[in-house]
Amino acid sequence: MIGFMVTKMRISSWIASLAMLFALRGVILIVADKSVVIEGSVLTFAGAKILPGVLPGMSGGISILIPLLFIVTFLCMYLSRHTRFGMGMYAVGGNGEAARMMGINVEKIKIKAFVASGLIAALSGVLLASSSGSATLSAGNIYETYAIAMCAIGGVKLSGGEGKFSGAFFGILIYFIINTIFTYLPSGISVHWQSIIMGALVLISVGVQSEALQEIRLQKRRTPHKAGR
Repeated sequence: MIGFMVTKMRISSWIASLAMLFALRGVILIVADKSVVIEGSVLTFAGAKILPGVLPGMSGGISILIPLLFIVTFLCMYLSRHTRFGMGMYAVGGNGEAARMMGINVEKIKIKAFVASGLIAALSGVLLASSSGSATLSAGNIYETYAIAMCAIGGVKLSGGEGKFSGAFFGILIYFIINTIFTYLPSGISVHWQSIIMGALVLISVGVQSEALQEIRLQKRRTPHKAGR
C-alpha cells in the first residue's frame, strides 16, 4: 500500500509511512476490544536460551534473539551489496532520475523495498510479542523513533542512497550500550539523560552527513596546499 502511494500517487515516503502508521494503529484500537490481544505459551519461543554455560556469568545461556539478529543482519548485508535488487535500492535512493536513465525500474525497486521493510517489521513484531509473552496494543509504540535514531547514529543517510546495514547494526549496539549503562547507574541520576544523549548523538551523526559539511570537505581536497607550509 505504501509502495503504491509513493510510486503512483507521488507522495513522500516519509509522509506515506507516517500516515499508514497512524491509520493502522487507529484500526487496531477500533477492532481490538482489550489491551492484551494474544497471550500464552504459543508466543514464548523467543524467550528460549541456547549454549548454556558457554559465556561467563550467563549459566542459563544466551537469548536465541542474539544469533537471529546476526543472521538477519548478515543476510541483509549480502542482499544489499551483492544482488541487483540491493544495488538498485542504493541507486534509486541516491538519485531516482539517474537510476531511471540507467534502465532501472524505479517503481518496482521502491515497491520491493517497502515489501521487504514490511516483512522485517512483521518479523520484529512477532519476536517482540514472543519475548514478552503477549501482544499488547501499546507494544512498540515509539520503536520507530528508536529505529530512525539508531540508523542515523550508524551513518545511514535518512534521505536515502547512503549507508550500510553494518552501520545500522553499530547504531543498535550504541543504543544498547547506553541503555545498559543507565541501567546500572545510581538511582539519583535521571534516566531522562539517556534521551538527551541519544538526541545529541543523532544530531552529531546527521550533522556529519550534512551536504554543507561535505562541500567543505570537497573544497579542502580540491584546494592545493601552499608551498612551504
